[in-house]
Amino acid sequence: TLAAIGASEQVSVDWLIGLSDVGDVRANLVGTGVELSPGGQTPVDERLLQWHSEAKGYKIRHVPLNIPDLLKSNEVIEYEYARSAAATPEQRIESSSFRLAYQRLPETDMEVCSSVQSLEEFALGHGIWAKLSARTRRAQLAKMVDLCDELYPRYRWFLFDGLAHYSVPLTVFGPLRSSIYIGQMYLVLTGREHIELLIRKFDGLIRSAIVTPPDTVGYLRNLVDRL
Repeated sequence: TLAAIGASEQVSVDWLIGLSDVGDVRANLVGTGVELSPGGQTPVDERLLQWHSEAKGYKIRHVPLNIPDLLKSNEVIEYEYARSAAATPEQRIESSSFRLAYQRLPETDMEVCSSVQSLEEFALGHGIWAKLSARTRRAQLAKMVDLCDELYPRYRWFLFDGLAHYSVPLTVFGPLRSSIYIGQMYLVLTGREHIELLIRKFDGLIRSAIVTPPDTVGYLRNLVDRL
C-alpha cells in the first residue's frame, strides 16, 4: 500500500501522489485516511454514487478526466467506452444518468474545473475523439449548452488554461472524502489535511479560470458555430 511504501522509504503519502513537494515523513501523517479502490467496475461505480448521495447538501468539487460525465450524451459514452477494459458503455451511461438526476436536485452544489484545451480537443475531434463524427460532437456541445444553462447556478463549470495549470482527475465530496483517479483505480482520501489540500488546489484552478460559469454557455455556443 501507499502507507507501507511511504513508511519504508520515509516519505509522506502526499509526496508520493504529488500533493506536496515535501518528502519528509514528518511533514505529513503517512497513510492517514488513505485507501486504494479498483476503478471502473460496477461496485466502485456504486460507491461513487453512494459518495455523491452522502455529500448531498455539501459542495462537490470535480476535475474530470476529459469532459464532465454528467454532461455526456449516450453516443459519446458509447464511443469512449466501446473498447474500455474498465467499464461497459451501459454501466457508464447508467452512472452518468444518476449523476445528472442527482445534480437536478435542488440541494445540490457542484463546481467543475477542466482545461480549455480538453474541451477544444473534443470539439475539433483531436486525440481520442478523432474518429467521433462532427455531427455527434456538435450534438454533444449543444447538449452541454442546454444542461449548463438548465443547471446553473447549482452546477458551475470553470475552464482554465491547460498550458499554465494542470490537475489530475479528482473529486472532493464536501468535508467527507476525496478521490483521485489514477487509471482504473481511485485513491480515496478521508483525512482532513488531504481534503483541505485538494480544496485549496481546486480553488486555485477556479481563481485562474479564463472562462467562468456565466460565460461558459456562450463559449460552448461559439464552439458549436465553429463546427
